[in-house]
Amino acid sequence: MVWINGCPQFSIDSPITHEDIIQIIHIPHTPLVTILTPTSVYIFHQFTLLPLTSHVRSPTSIENNGKNLELKVKHVSVNTSKFQKLNTVNLFIQTDSNYLIIYQCQINYSKSLYEVHNSNNELIQTGLPLSDTSLKFSLSGLIKSATKSIIHGNEESLVNLENIESINNASLEDELGNSAIEFVKISIFKILKIGIKLQNFWLQQNSHYLIIFNNNNTDSEDKTEDSRFQVVNIFNFKTDLFQSSEFSWYKQNSKITYIKFNVFFNYFLFVNRRNELWIMEFDKENKEITTKGHKLLIFEEEEELTNIQFWFNPQCQLIIIRVNHELRMYKMEQNTIELLKVLDENASPNLVINWSPCGAYFVITNPNTGYWKLCSKFGNVTFNSEETLQELDDHPEENRKFLKASIISISGNAMNLYLLSHDKSKLFFINLVRIISDAQRGLLYDNEYISIIQNNRNLIRFPILPKFKKFLSNQEIYNGNINKSIKSATGKFSLARNDFNQISISYGDCLSVSTPYCSGDDKINHILWFNFKSYFAESMNIVKHFWFKDYLLVVNRKSKHAFTDDDNPNSVDSNDHLVDEFIVFDTSSTRYGMGGEDISFNSDSLLWKYDFKTTFVDIQIGTDVQDKQTCHVVIVTSDYRLIVLDLTMDKTITIKNDETKFYKIFISVRKTILLSSIKNKVNLDDVIQTSMVNNRHFLFLLDTGDLYLLKNQQSNRQGSVISNSSMHSGGSTGGNNLYDLIKLNVNIEFFKFKTIRFNKSSIIDFIYLFNSEHILIYDINELIDKSYDKSIQTAPQTRDMLIGDDYDDELHPILIESQGMHPIKLDSILEIGQDTYKSLDLIGLESFAIYKQTTGGLLIKNRVAHKLILNNFIEFDLLHKGDLESSFYKYKQFKNFHYCLELLLFKNLTLNQSLKRLCQLIEFTDNAEYIYINCLRKIEADYWPRFFDVLETTPVKFMNRLIEIDNVELCYNYLIIYLNYKTEDETKKDQLNSDDIQVILKIIKMLDKSGRWDWCFELCRFIKLLEPTGNLLVKIQQELSQ
Repeated sequence: MVWINGCPQFSIDSPITHEDIIQIIHIPHTPLVTILTPTSVYIFHQFTLLPLTSHVRSPTSIENNGKNLELKVKHVSVNTSKFQKLNTVNLFIQTDSNYLIIYQCQINYSKSLYEVHNSNNELIQTGLPLSDTSLKFSLSGLIKSATKSIIHGNEESLVNLENIESINNASLEDELGNSAIEFVKISIFKILKIGIKLQNFWLQQNSHYLIIFNNNNTDSEDKTEDSRFQVVNIFNFKTDLFQSSEFSWYKQNSKITYIKFNVFFNYFLFVNRRNELWIMEFDKENKEITTKGHKLLIFEEEEELTNIQFWFNPQCQLIIIRVNHELRMYKMEQNTIELLKVLDENASPNLVINWSPCGAYFVITNPNTGYWKLCSKFGNVTFNSEETLQELDDHPEENRKFLKASIISISGNAMNLYLLSHDKSKLFFINLVRIISDAQRGLLYDNEYISIIQNNRNLIRFPILPKFKKFLSNQEIYNGNINKSIKSATGKFSLARNDFNQISISYGDCLSVSTPYCSGDDKINHILWFNFKSYFAESMNIVKHFWFKDYLLVVNRKSKHAFTDDDNPNSVDSNDHLVDEFIVFDTSSTRYGMGGEDISFNSDSLLWKYDFKTTFVDIQIGTDVQDKQTCHVVIVTSDYRLIVLDLTMDKTITIKNDETKFYKIFISVRKTILLSSIKNKVNLDDVIQTSMVNNRHFLFLLDTGDLYLLKNQQSNRQGSVISNSSMHSGGSTGGNNLYDLIKLNVNIEFFKFKTIRFNKSSIIDFIYLFNSEHILIYDINELIDKSYDKSIQTAPQTRDMLIGDDYDDELHPILIESQGMHPIKLDSILEIGQDTYKSLDLIGLESFAIYKQTTGGLLIKNRVAHKLILNNFIEFDLLHKGDLESSFYKYKQFKNFHYCLELLLFKNLTLNQSLKRLCQLIEFTDNAEYIYINCLRKIEADYWPRFFDVLETTPVKFMNRLIEIDNVELCYNYLIIYLNYKTEDETKKDQLNSDDIQVILKIIKMLDKSGRWDWCFELCRFIKLLEPTGNLLVKIQQELSQ
């Protein structure tokens, strides 16, 4: 998930003032941003927004070929792990006169547009100005530079130990962090006249196919409802024409009212006049293009579909569809479509949605009002410009213009927004900060810093190494899904942290490990970075890494050797040219890098490596709570295997002849499960998170938000979907290989685990899920026990025998509303300076805006947010647990226990639910009366009768109860409640009756006895207001004088 990282980093005045701006797009795999106007194309540098080149069409061209309407760029996959860039790209522009203008844009990376010269007009630098002073030429410097190049190759700046915050690092920062401004040329390559008329067009990725669509047949003589398609091969300009009336699968030939091509997954979706949603695909058989399709659903709308539009997620099969005024999210799965949720029931008719290249978030813009929102994959809003403006005053300010936008575009690295202000006078460059969820740890990063949540309270941050800053800026997250070349390897950015507070960072063949930082309150150590030096023959492409104690576990994606035998003949894709290699490095010495030792982090630190003859779809590490020396790694492979590895530290095993061998880390295969039998039920290629539960069951989270449980069965059961798993040596004995596949939930963004120690006898493992609106928390054992495949019908008598008569087989979560906060983790909050628990909190991140004129006006910051959830746990026990006494002993250790009971009493009094059980739980405490009175003082008097009815008492009896326990403070605080509470049939509400007088006299005596003279004085003032005659004050004087 992402948040905006403060106010815009910089802005420029809009360079186009004489005409409207139609589009702003980033050209993939180039450093270019393009702005389209009705007559022109402007090219800017993506990091600096410096103008590079432009093309303004002549009046003759506009008259003959029409004005520009839309710009599209074909996606071509490259080797992003090596930061390969495109030298030539084509821009396709549709005009309003049925022409398609193709521009050719050439980028010369060896020549810089901006150069720095000295006073003698000598070239100093090709790029932006540097902070480091240039040095004069020297022979010794030349020899040193040449020696570096021979030893280190082109990576001459890759030192072993890097002190990023040292003043001596300035030259390195400049060398790696500086952006060269490439020389760019643009010209018209070809102009195509579209004979069938041009209503819309699309470009298939990694191919030469251009697809043109038109169904506006106003000039046609027959005026049919035919929709026409034209497929053009731009390489040889061979053309194929299709008409919807010729499609054998589309016999009714209802006119298409809206159509869009999913360029990410290569299919069409369209809606016709019958409100039917269809899918269509182009296939190539025997060098001939054919079509196929089928109906997905019918929109059951009472009114005509006047406003419909699709937005496709680049990374998975999620689709946002606007149907009239509703904004809905659907999921495509095996050529079927399913409604997941309604994002907005009253969406603006002109809103625009931009999915990020990573598919993890999207931006909603309302061009009418200018307001925009940043939303997570399933709709959790992390920034809302409308709410931010409402919190501020009406003070006009330049730097507030970004809060209202007309156009928003997302950069290729998904870390920046290009935002054109609503009045189109400013173009802003906005940085984003995103999170990498690593078990209970949440690591945040932006283009400059790594941020860590310290002790659940503050954010501390450390600068990113210069070379990784450049990697982050230049990376392209989306690298195509179809028709990819075998050379188009995809690089992935990875970040992790271990138990010793060491940070590791990787991309491509670069890997760095830091020294530990201190996680205390006041001491933050400066960190040093060890850069990994590889002596392997082949370069690495690290796609993921994580820690186990002092050991760094790395996944390296490499090409399969031609001489490698295929050990898995049943592989789904035996021709796959890539394999993932699992590598273990010993990084224990880097923990002591601050000591000044000469420590090297290179390929000699390798302890173990093995490739599994296939690539990994997902890999996750899990730790054993009881045995800290052991962990397991769960791997889902692309050939549909689930592999569980066991990693054990400092293990001694017995080999032949009773000899023993010691291993610093021992790796074994616990089990392998073949998943091919469920591949038709679950798209295993979309798995993004995997975990093993209780050493027997497995959880899969798909990119589309579906959460599945692969449940191991204790006994044979009809309907088990997997029975062909193979157990390797070293695995647990006595297990069985029957599994049920159970769908647990939908719309899940992530799941995590948390073990909570309530007391010595109550330690419970929980799993919590986030579905963009709520956190759902389950007891893991309860989740496993009560989950079953609802599609398998079991006879009621049989089920009663299995679970018993008194067993509640319904699975209920602890439900917590996110309330605008994006949660990061669930944690037990300790008392400061003590080892006792204070509360259970949900830790998250939220953005807030403040206005400070002394610091330049508007400031937007991110801060750690807390949400108390202990009360939700208590409420869950009230509703779904029977034994209240065990619940009391379970939660009483928390310092906020009484406060949570007070909150629940307030809530349940207003909602009139579970009051009886709640009061029974409160009675177990030593301060029940304190909880009651605190709540009654804060609640309206209309709810007081409900409270006294539940306790089966009266105000007088309750006051006597307080007097009996001789608590003068509670009696005094309750007195106001007592005096204001009157029954409805009383006629003289403002007069004190005899019971009131007796209670006041008793409390006065108690106050006198305890020496609370200030309270006596305040009470007498209050009595004088209630009884102006003064008779009661005289009685009080008489009582006190006795």
